[in-house]
Amino acid sequence: MSYGKFVSELNRGIEGLVIAYDNKPERGGCVLYLKDGQRKVVIEADVIVHDREEAISLLRATIRKGKWNGASMKLGVRDGTLVLEVEELSAAG
Repeated sequence: MSYGKFVSELNRGIEGLVIAYDNKPERGGCVLYLKDGQRKVVIEADVIVHDREEAISLLRATIRKGKWNGASMKLGVRDGTLVLEVEELSAAG
């Protein structure tokens, strides 16, 4: 699935909360930029390929609530389990 299709599917039900995404190859996935202009969600490429439905459900719920400590979150897979971690990104993002 392409990043554009993933983001479009994610946006159903949370329209307007994800305002942009960046999928530069060096990122190894993509970055979602949220409406508040302060927070980002980094999504590893493997998540989109192997855990798309679960990832979309988890991200929708988390983004809709909009409450987490930190500037950013990272969604990845650790030991076969989808994991959402709060992280700080550098200014270069």
